[in-house]
Amino acid sequence: MYNKNGEKMFLIYSNDDYLLNKQTKKIINKLLENEYYEVLRYSLIDSNINEIYEEINTISLFNEKKIIIIEDCYFLTEKKIKLHQSFDVDIIKKIISQKNINQLIFTLNSETYSKRLKISKEFELSCKILEVKKPSYNEKIALVKRKLTDNKIKFNEDAINYLLEVLPDDMGVFSNEVAKLIEYNSFIDINLVNIITEKYQNFDIFSLVETILDNNIEDFIKKFNIYVNNNKDIYGFLALVLNGLTTLRNINICKKNAMSDNQIIDLLKINPYRLKVFSNKKIKDISLINDKINLLYYLEKNLKSGLFDSKIIPELTFLKIFN
Repeated sequence: MYNKNGEKMFLIYSNDDYLLNKQTKKIINKLLENEYYEVLRYSLIDSNINEIYEEINTISLFNEKKIIIIEDCYFLTEKKIKLHQSFDVDIIKKIISQKNINQLIFTLNSETYSKRLKISKEFELSCKILEVKKPSYNEKIALVKRKLTDNKIKFNEDAINYLLEVLPDDMGVFSNEVAKLIEYNSFIDINLVNIITEKYQNFDIFSLVETILDNNIEDFIKKFNIYVNNNKDIYGFLALVLNGLTTLRNINICKKNAMSDNQIIDLLKINPYRLKVFSNKKIKDISLINDKINLLYYLEKNLKSGLFDSKIIPELTFLKIFN
C-alpha cells in the first residue's frame, strides 16, 4: 500500500516486543533483497522529532536510500506515555504526507491504536497497517507440537501444557525455550520441562511484583540479586516482571468491569491456572501498575539499544521504579 504521493510506508503494532521486532526485521530484509538501503532507527521517546524529520529529508553521502524506523508511536494511542519534549504531531503529519525516496516504518508496542484520533485516520490513509497478534494459549500449544513433530521429537501431552503454564507470556521467552527443547532432541516429558524452565520456577515472580508495587526497595534488591546470581539473564528478568505486571493490570481492569473468569480467560487468552494465581493478588491500583510498566519498558529499551550496560544495571533507573 502506498501513500497519496506513491511512496510506501508501514505502521506495525503489537503488544509483544519480540513479535514487533520480528515483523519489522522481516520487512527490512524483504526491502534489502531488491536494493541497498541505509537502515536508521529512532525512538519518539528518546529522539528529537526535528532530527528525525531532517534525516528523512536529507540525502545520504552516497545518494543511498534509507529505511527509517520510527519507534514508540504512542501518539496513536490514548495512553499517557511521555514522548520526547520536542515531539510535535504536526511534524508527523508532514512526514506521512510528503513525497521522498525513503522507506518509513512506524512501530507501536501496544495491543491496539486509537481509531478515534484524527492522526490515526491519516495513518490509515497513508500507510500499510500491520497488526502482529500474540498467539492464544491453544495456538501456542499447536505451535509447539508442530515444531516438535517436524523435528521428529516425541512428547507427552501433559508436558506441553505444563510448559505453557510455567513460562511467562512473552514470545521471546517462549521461542527461546521451545528451541532449547528441540536442541535436547529427546522425548519431552515433565521432568525435561522442569530442567529447561528451572529458572522460571525457582524464582517467585509474584512476590517480586509486589515488592515493586509496595515500594519495598530493600526486598526488591535482595530478590533481584538472587535472580541475577542464579540466572545471569537480565532480559529474562525484565520479561518476567513486565509480563507479571501487564497481566495483573489487565485482570484488574476486567474485574473492575465485572467480567466473569470465563470472560477474562477468553478476552486475555490466559490459561485458568495463571488467572487463579493473579486473582489472589491484592494489588488493585491500575495507575500505579502502569507507571511501573512504563519505567521498566524504558529500562529494557535502553538495554537493548546499548545505552545501558546489560551487566551493570543502572541503579538510578531502578530507584525511579520506587518513586
